[in-house]
Amino acid sequence: MLHRRFLLRSFARAGALALVVALVPAPARAQVAPILPPGVAKLPFQRLAFDTDHSGIEFRVGFMGVSSVHGDFERWEGTMMYDPVRFERTTVTVAILAESVNTGVPARDRDLRSDHFFDAKKFPYIVFVSTGIVPHGQSYTMSGNLTMHGVTKAVALDVTPLHPLVRDAWRNERIGFTGKTSLNRKDFGIEGIAFWNNEFDPGRRAIADRVDVELTVEAELANMGNRSTPQVDALMKQIDSGGVAPALAGVPKDAPADEVRTEKQTLAMVGAKLFQNGQFADALAVYRASSGLDPSDATALAALGEAELLTGDRKRAVADFKRALAADPTNTAALEYLRHLGT
Repeated sequence: MLHRRFLLRSFARAGALALVVALVPAPARAQVAPILPPGVAKLPFQRLAFDTDHSGIEFRVGFMGVSSVHGDFERWEGTMMYDPVRFERTTVTVAILAESVNTGVPARDRDLRSDHFFDAKKFPYIVFVSTGIVPHGQSYTMSGNLTMHGVTKAVALDVTPLHPLVRDAWRNERIGFTGKTSLNRKDFGIEGIAFWNNEFDPGRRAIADRVDVELTVEAELANMGNRSTPQVDALMKQIDSGGVAPALAGVPKDAPADEVRTEKQTLAMVGAKLFQNGQFADALAVYRASSGLDPSDATALAALGEAELLTGDRKRAVADFKRALAADPTNTAALEYLRHLGT
């Protein structure tokens, strides 16, 4: 669930190239996007995962006509399908947990989560799906559909590149950009109580209708060679020395929830490391074992679908992406893959 920190902290604070369909439970952890080795199926796009530790979705709204309230969202995930030839063919999907809104004032944040504003229990997610990118010299306009508080509206973001796809000190590959847009909260039915919409003194006893949103985004391909845990190292050693089947035979099937969660995180990382190493059959076996631990784990199903697609099994990939969305309609990796596969 988005209520927990995502694996590898790939998506953990708040930041995106867009805002985000009020839907059902979101993924337990984000699906890391590993650097791809030679030998995988060639696609016209490359999946990048939003690195929210180094990104931010921030907003500002006028308060009582004299100052502004600043805030952000702390829990979200996003997927970019990057076209290295023509950036304007790149697409983005982002999902935000509405209850993760943070302005630094607990009482105000509780009010924002309530049915006075976001009504986060009824509309738990904010989802943005891009629909087009138009270049303007060194910048772009990104159009998309934003669903928030049960309302979907077309929005546009002014996007400015920070840097092209580059390799960082840990040999991750990342691309960065900023974006700005403004929204009218009332267009999404986010009204607040009458006190905040005073008709007699609207300039001083009110929250402004306009909300300014500023975004800083880093999207990355992870170098799995630099990511590990003791459990991951132990399982990799078992696979290398004795083969994947004996190594996976020791994975517990009926274990306490915390133990299963740790096993799923370990398998997700091992699968990504194996795939990056070009050990495709072993990676597929690990991803299948991970999805078998919890058939409702959308992240594991999406990872399995990606591995199947990149090893040439489109039919199974589509089926597993659909299984991922049945488990969690906000899984941004599965949403993006199915969009590009035309299903």
